[in-house]
Amino acid sequence: MPTPIQLVITAALKKELPIDTLKKLGIPFVTDKGLESGQLNKIYEETNLGILCVITGVGPERAKRSGQLITALINPKYVLNIGTAGSLNHTIKPGQWVQPNSFALLGKHWKLNDDRSEEHTSELQSP
Repeated sequence: MPTPIQLVITAALKKELPIDTLKKLGIPFVTDKGLESGQLNKIYEETNLGILCVITGVGPERAKRSGQLITALINPKYVLNIGTAGSLNHTIKPGQWVQPNSFALLGKHWKLNDDRSEEHTSELQSP
């Protein structure tokens, strides 16, 4: 059965999300631990908006684990990350828009060209 959730918005910390607004709009949010403990069934019963926010926790291991859970349990059409996603660039200010120049999908690395078209560049290596 396909999941009713088509968009997952991720953030490392709860404070990166507008929680009051999400509650007013009826958009559910869950932590990575909540995903692991089976809270999705309750969320599916309570909403039909097709949107879920996931608080992943801080760090690359938590982000990776959350990504794996989101893929395995939800498999949404879209994932939008809110936050600096581990940026080491200290010149990035809160609220500044950052566009990625590459992304990873299904074990492959993709470069985004200036016109935002994709170009497969390499296979990702397992850690």
